[in-house]
Amino acid sequence: MAKSKVVKVRVVDSPSDAHPGMSKEAKKREEDYQAEDDLRTLTKAEEIRGDGKRMARARRKLGDQVTSLTRTVRSLGSGRGRSR
Repeated sequence: MAKSKVVKVRVVDSPSDAHPGMSKEAKKREEDYQAEDDLRTLTKAEEIRGDGKRMARARRKLGDQVTSLTRTVRSLGSGRGRSR
């Protein structure tokens, strides 16, 4: 089996934080874009919540994904105790 490799990452609050040399104007544009995108996301979520059929389909899809992830976790869990 291949060796594991440690990769260091830096968690940032926003895309502009990933670029500390970004100008104030560029950072403002990035934050404005992010706010607009967040608003679109929240608006879409409210539209979906207000549509019973769409919510039902979303919940079914969520259930499918939970089932799939549960199977994956269980299959990975059966390998505990093995050396890497």
